[in-house]
Amino acid sequence: SVDDSLRTVSKRARGALVAFAKNPSLDANPLTSDTVLPETVTELRAKKSGYLQVIDTSGLEKCLGGQGYIYVLKSPGTHILEGDVVALVSGHVEGGILDDLLSSFTFGDHRTYEQDAAFGLLVLSEIASKALSPGINDSGTAIEAILRMKVLLWDFSRTQPSDKPASAQRVFVPVPEHQALLEAAFSQVSRDGAGMIEVALCLRKSLQALCDVDDARLQTAACSLAGVALKHC
Repeated sequence: SVDDSLRTVSKRARGALVAFAKNPSLDANPLTSDTVLPETVTELRAKKSGYLQVIDTSGLEKCLGGQGYIYVLKSPGTHILEGDVVALVSGHVEGGILDDLLSSFTFGDHRTYEQDAAFGLLVLSEIASKALSPGINDSGTAIEAILRMKVLLWDFSRTQPSDKPASAQRVFVPVPEHQALLEAAFSQVSRDGAGMIEVALCLRKSLQALCDVDDARLQTAACSLAGVALKHC
């Protein structure tokens, strides 16, 4: 049933969001605009196309063997084409070591919940958008999905990050922006529900509630998306 699907997806989404809130850099160092890359690097290229599902940072640390650093350029949930550069390794690295490093990346045909915090929100958003299609016209399900996403993001904003130091000290990974979480949750439904007053009001109130969270990054993203939703209406 739709109710069962909403409960199942919400549970999976909550687990992914809590894991992301507690450990956004996957036990590695965050790769930011302030990270200084070495002058000499070796590109690590994907050998197949698909979604990047899991990054095993402890496996990468082990492969490095205490020498050099690896700078991962893609986050879980990103679609990769064969030959795309997924990471940079410091210095000149031989092909055998590159193959070992690449084995710590899992690729597949579909996105998964494990390290992809935005995926569960996207699935809930798609349930809401499908409910709003002319053939179904079920605004109640869309509203239920919106409210569930509001609660998930509210709880996410109140989850404290772990104070445990990164175990993969030679690994750097990018941390997805909070804006991406909000867009995964509400971009589709803000467009598809703009013509239904009850859905549009629920969405606006939900985003306004998220504008009051203590997390400044999530607050800014919510207020920005609230303006976009109003323009759609």
